Amino acid sequence: MLKRFMIFLACLLLAGCSYKQELAPSSTFIPTSAPIDITIYYGNEKADDFETIVYEVYYFNSTTLIEKLIEVGVLSHGVTLLSESYDGSCLHLDFNDAFRDLLCSTGTAGEYMIIGSLVNTFLDNNRDVAKTIFITVNGEILESGHVIYDFELSYYE
Repeated sequence: MLKRFMIFLACLLLAGCSYKQELAPSSTFIPTSAPIDITIYYGNEKADDFETIVYEVYYFNSTTLIEKLIEVGVLSHGVTLLSESYDGSCLHLDFNDAFRDLLCSTGTAGEYMIIGSLVNTFLDNNRDVAKTIFITVNGEILESGHVIYDFELSYYE
């Protein structure tokens, strides 16, 4: 019985390790043996700097990050991550139309805070794999009215 459990546990851990390389892992939660801390970025009241809040979680995936970004008010309800993939050290995030609508409803400073919070959150929590992020909406280049995001994004200061 113990041997079967150990084999099951090994398979579970191996499946979790391949998570970071698969397309659209958002639907797969990675259980952790102990709680882990995730850092969520958000803009301050003046929209001129980023602040962070740390959450302790037992399950981790990109959906967790999106849920926490919604919880702190960076993203609005309805924003959904459709898929994600890695291309070398670039994390490609594809969102639904609600993400573009959110960006288009803000000014330049608000857009900077949203994109910066999203990018910093994902890079901070995927630092072993991702160095940059490329954002699309429904598989197409994101255009907000302020910026055409046809380039990879790195940490925002």
